[in-house]
Amino acid sequence: MSDDRLFVIGVGGTGMRCIEAFTHLCAMGMFDDKDIAILSVDTDTNNGNKARSEQLVDRYVRIKGTDSSQPTSKTFFSANLRMYRFCPEYSGDRKDFRGIVGLLKGNEQTRTRNQDLADLLFDPDVQAFNLSH
Repeated sequence: MSDDRLFVIGVGGTGMRCIEAFTHLCAMGMFDDKDIAILSVDTDTNNGNKARSEQLVDRYVRIKGTDSSQPTSKTFFSANLRMYRFCPEYSGDRKDFRGIVGLLKGNEQTRTRNQDLADLLFDPDVQAFNLSH
């Protein structure tokens, strides 16, 4: 086994399609003897591409076999894939920038300072944009 560890990060629908293609390459043995961590990042939990790519990686792991969590070489399914998922929740008080960073929390002085800093970095429209959109 080599000491190289690879990290693949897919973001959004296009990133999920890239994870899917990458998994097919691993299945045909292109990444012999590699330990690969795959991270899917998407805010849309209903994204079909996200579900399909994650199912494909899960299927790859099942085909490779749960008892062999080590990479192998000179064969199909030779890479060891580990799937990690990140899907932030944008609802309730976390539906926009102000809610996520707690811009409106704290005493009056803290809220004023926080708002002044946010105004330096972001337009009011950006601060109020609904992230679940």
